[in-house]
Amino acid sequence: MGINAEYKTELRKKYLVLEGQEESYQSRMLLNNRISGFLRVELREWNNGCFYYYDATDCVSLGEQFRKQIPGIHEIRALFQKIVDCCTEAEKYLLDEKDFLLDVAYIYVRENREIMLVCYPGYQREQGEQLSSLLESLMECVDYKNRRVVSLIYLLYSRSRQGECTVFQLLDLCDEIIAEEYGEGAEKEKGERLTSSQYRSEQRADEREGCVEGAKLSEKKEKNSVVMAVKNFGTAILERLQSIYGKKKASYEQKDEEREIQEMVVSDEVLETETVLLSEVVLQEEYHLEALENKQETIVMHSFPFYFGKDRTENGYCFQSNVISRKHACIRKEDESFYLVDLDSKNGTFLNGEQLLAQECRRLELGDVVGFADIYYIFTCSKPSNIL
Repeated sequence: MGINAEYKTELRKKYLVLEGQEESYQSRMLLNNRISGFLRVELREWNNGCFYYYDATDCVSLGEQFRKQIPGIHEIRALFQKIVDCCTEAEKYLLDEKDFLLDVAYIYVRENREIMLVCYPGYQREQGEQLSSLLESLMECVDYKNRRVVSLIYLLYSRSRQGECTVFQLLDLCDEIIAEEYGEGAEKEKGERLTSSQYRSEQRADEREGCVEGAKLSEKKEKNSVVMAVKNFGTAILERLQSIYGKKKASYEQKDEEREIQEMVVSDEVLETETVLLSEVVLQEEYHLEALENKQETIVMHSFPFYFGKDRTENGYCFQSNVISRKHACIRKEDESFYLVDLDSKNGTFLNGEQLLAQECRRLELGDVVGFADIYYIFTCSKPSNIL
């Protein structure tokens, strides 16, 4: 069921108007009850049709709100907390989560900052699909310079694309990430939220009886599918990230041009200076792989070629991850150019969302997104800390 929406104003009231359908149990529950977290709605008939009128007075869309005020980590979490609360509340009235409009154009924010959802009977769009689309829209709202927020959105988006994802799982992941950033306060906030998840679990307790063995088998299959999950969603995620970091990459290119001009200016002065011992020469730049996930550290590369893998003896950087091969990939430097090379890795090496073939070599630019299996970095450059 598609969305054919319009707005109407009547007596200082603003309404979102959606085309209705034949009355159903869910529509009666929605029309006859004031349900917390949802816009009030009434059904009107005219021109041989019926229409839902949602009271959006004193509301702005989430998209408009985030354009005025760029969201941070806690605003993103508040959004998913609200969706979770609405799912819990909807169960009391037997409303279907597939009828929620999880779109920045139809999620609303009141003047008191309360987030409100729209339940559109008959919409019937899978929640996991809607969550992925919502996160794609949020990628365009956040400040790409705020790496914490970008990383959070990236992780939530990647999880949303791993089949049968629920908003409860995304909120749990969100809490885990915030706990790493801010410590005990986030854990306490997560503990206070457990009542809604527990309510949902109790509602479905009968459905889980006799299914313990099936759940264990499902968990085992999920662990075995890590490799396939990486390949399935890796490209799509990084295509979105590439648009976010495009401006950043452009700024690196501008710095390269400025550096070339500076080198031309000082070249004559360099010719007149005395030759110094090699031990006295200090590198003017350091190259890094800056982690997109906070639990990963930034990799500093002092020399090239620089190797990545699980083997402690043969690599410049050793990963503690089962999805990384013993010798996974390397970065080579030829003259002033850099190249990313896949070394027959099992789970793949990625450059800006595209997987390299075995032994393939591709040119690497500052600002590019590099992936080793499901671990992603941005290739950056800076002056060493000991350079004044």
